[in-house]
Amino acid sequence: MHDATNILISIDAESILKAYENPSQSPDKPTLVDGKYVYAVAASADGITGEVKDVVKVAVSVGDEIRWREVSLSLSFAYSVVFYNLKTSDVPGEQRGARLVLSPPVLKGGIETEEGFFPPQKKAIVSQTKTPTPIQTTPPNTPPWDAKVEETPYYYWMTQVTEAGRRSDVLQWQFTIRDQRGALQGYFAWNVEVMNRSEIIDILVAIDAETIMANYPNGGGTEAKPTLLDANKYFYMVVKTASVVSGNAGGELDVSANIGDVIRWREVSLSVNFEYGVAFAGFRASSGGANIQLPPSLIGGVSGQTVYQVKTPMPKQTSPPNSPPWGDVDKDAPYHFWQSTAMAAGKVTYQWVFQIFDQAGTSKGYFGWDPFISISDPG
Repeated sequence: MHDATNILISIDAESILKAYENPSQSPDKPTLVDGKYVYAVAASADGITGEVKDVVKVAVSVGDEIRWREVSLSLSFAYSVVFYNLKTSDVPGEQRGARLVLSPPVLKGGIETEEGFFPPQKKAIVSQTKTPTPIQTTPPNTPPWDAKVEETPYYYWMTQVTEAGRRSDVLQWQFTIRDQRGALQGYFAWNVEVMNRSEIIDILVAIDAETIMANYPNGGGTEAKPTLLDANKYFYMVVKTASVVSGNAGGELDVSANIGDVIRWREVSLSVNFEYGVAFAGFRASSGGANIQLPPSLIGGVSGQTVYQVKTPMPKQTSPPNSPPWGDVDKDAPYHFWQSTAMAAGKVTYQWVFQIFDQAGTSKGYFGWDPFISISDPG
């Protein structure tokens, strides 16, 4: 079950116009306003913070809907505000991993558009609750209220979180301000940082390639028919304790995940690819495949998306061994991992197919084994 996060964005239009006397008149180059003029409100469970800062944070998971509603502080009495575009901001979020991606905004209600936000093509009405209008009474606003309220045209913007590889990404809402006559006062923009609430589950897979090659001197099978190995002999899958169902540091690791959690696998031989190297070559789900995003995405490597390791100093030969100073590492080290997302509750039995390579880079064949993932619905 995915959440629908309702966010009310209250914009102090009057103060913005006082602070920015010559705002942009171009929708392509809006004036970026300080976050102190924008107030974001949502249920506390959605984790909004920083309503008076340049960047507001809201926590989401993969698959969640975000419903954005914009109003001026006067509720369109003195000035009105209307969003007209959502884009990725130039302000960076947390850079590790793939971007946190939202689907393009869909206008619900208001005036539908054929392509994007403009030009308006036809009306699509979403009605507000029929809320009684207060009547001037003594004392003020005592019952009865005027219950004869017609349906009121209404709208909101709906986006959905489609990917959440990073911890966060910064988006930019662009909006207009108009006065009581409807005259355009300018184009403006405001940055919002969307935080990834999904847990990132890192699984380190250490493979005893040397023992495998000792027991299978003729190598493994083909990619289509890999040699299946005893999971309890050659594999050491390690994950943090909080994510373990059973089998930590073994070959039949059962990992616990919630819907929306991101799972990352990293493969290495016990010699860290010195005597023999290992590389995943395929992922197959023998059961529960609909519960996980398939196939896993390659992040980094030769996928075209550059990912670097932390610049870790290299030890130096010293007396005593490995005492400071260490050798500085100037170059970024290319890096990769495999990533998938838990999509539905249930158990997944899967098989990683991998190759073993000798020091000359020659493939010694394909092998495989079967671990597990248990996915629950926290909602």
